[in-house]
Amino acid sequence: MPEAGQVIRALDFVTLSSNEVVDNFNDFSTTGFEPTNPACELTFLAPTSGTVRFDMSIRIDADVNNERIQTDVEVRIDDDTGDVIHSPTVGDAQGIHVDFPVAGTSATNHPGFRFLEGLIPGRTYFAQLQHNTSNIDIFHQSLAVVGVP
Repeated sequence: MPEAGQVIRALDFVTLSSNEVVDNFNDFSTTGFEPTNPACELTFLAPTSGTVRFDMSIRIDADVNNERIQTDVEVRIDDDTGDVIHSPTVGDAQGIHVDFPVAGTSATNHPGFRFLEGLIPGRTYFAQLQHNTSNIDIFHQSLAVVGVP
């Protein structure tokens, strides 16, 4: 947080970038964290604080018992071929985590978020939603990056 009297730039409070994918992925299943194809991804410039919040949302349908999904963001320097600076793991997936012990949830929205610190201000980064899931139907994905002072 800024200190009292500290000058901050309003640009650091805006949504830096956003994207959504509306393709349907029926019975999407992975062995680890993987993106859909096409993926929900974007590039953004890091704010002066070096801290961002990733806002993510998925619309899913659990049509059989014991389906699950974890969704988080992978972040790379510059573009989709750059060095990975954050990769989701099963133990650290802070974005979205939903378990469906019983079928019949019928296309519900699930929001989530993650903070990431230590980015180099003004540098370009690439972010991609990735999922760890078992046979779940994904109908909509969205990702937005918001600067945090």
